[in-house]
Amino acid sequence: MKAKFSLLAYVSGKRVTIPIKKGAASPPQGATRFYLRYTDEFGKRHDDSLGTDFALALAEVLSLEARTEYERKTGQKLPAVPQPQKKTLTDQIKDWLELKKITPGTAPNTIKTYTRTMKHFLAFAETRGAIHFAADMTREEMFRFSVYLRAERKKNGRPRFKPLSIYSHFANVMIFLKAQNIHLAIPKKQWGKPAPRKAQKYTTEELDALFLHASEEESLLFKSFFYSGMRNQELGYLTYADIDFKTSIWTVQPKQDWETKSDDSVRWIPVPAFHTEDIRERMARSAAKPTDFVFPNSKGTRHQNYVQLLKKVARHAGITGRVDIHKFRSTCATTWLRDGIDILEVARRLGHGNLGTIRQYVEMMDKEDPKMMERTDKSFERWNTRRVA
Repeated sequence: MKAKFSLLAYVSGKRVTIPIKKGAASPPQGATRFYLRYTDEFGKRHDDSLGTDFALALAEVLSLEARTEYERKTGQKLPAVPQPQKKTLTDQIKDWLELKKITPGTAPNTIKTYTRTMKHFLAFAETRGAIHFAADMTREEMFRFSVYLRAERKKNGRPRFKPLSIYSHFANVMIFLKAQNIHLAIPKKQWGKPAPRKAQKYTTEELDALFLHASEEESLLFKSFFYSGMRNQELGYLTYADIDFKTSIWTVQPKQDWETKSDDSVRWIPVPAFHTEDIRERMARSAAKPTDFVFPNSKGTRHQNYVQLLKKVARHAGITGRVDIHKFRSTCATTWLRDGIDILEVARRLGHGNLGTIRQYVEMMDKEDPKMMERTDKSFERWNTRRVA
């Protein structure tokens, strides 16, 4: 009996058969992966993944058909063709993480985030049982991965992952699959991204408490974030050579092992002269070189735990609510806007090419303006029925 081999394509969540007539075949539109379907000697049907390359998948099916037909006609068994050993999902992830580690511009914290994601992804794959290779992932499996993360619980019964964490893990797996040449064509709007977190700023009282309870070095660090509006990594990679001590201009620019977030992030920022003078005196006291980081760790390399340092001081200062580095950036932005600096200039100083991001700071500033209600009442005073005649 002639063995029956079929070439299947994965299209829009379904597997459809591709007709093969004398080797003439073409992939259906939207096909993302191909499979070999056959029935073994026990009558069990199998769908083996053939990857994402249609030409290779078609060649594999035609080769199997030709081989089976030859053996049927001659009665002779052909020797098995040695196949290269296929890397398991675990090996694929390991190789990918190793590549990320040596890729210029990939921050250590990013590697840690990818590693955490892959740990959860492997745990999910084990629960499925049928995911042994990256090519086994489908759109449905990706959505199941999202459901798996939402269902994960801590020992106390609380959810293990917040919506933003679930979105980040989903995105990281999509990045990994793309690196394996697997494109699932899932629009980003279906990744489950939660509403963006609203910008918050520190109050004057909170800033006073932070600086009071911080050491001299910690205070210098926190004020550098506050006065410059720099992002975490931007200040982390700042060297003394990036500071013009005559003009008190600080520059954000790429380094040999670090790239800025975007082209707009490369910029110069005016910082209060008194603060720049404090940095200059500190540089002289420590006999630092221009190429040294301004705020390194104890080993002189880039500091990785600014936020942990900030949270420790915030606890001692009795500050409740959200505590993070980005709140310094928001506070800086609203301070610039409050003092009359043009919104375009504020966007440039922050390294934002999109003015939409700045609107949240404008709205935050307007909402807290004590004269806003006074101006509002004055605008409509003519129609005030409570006015004393």
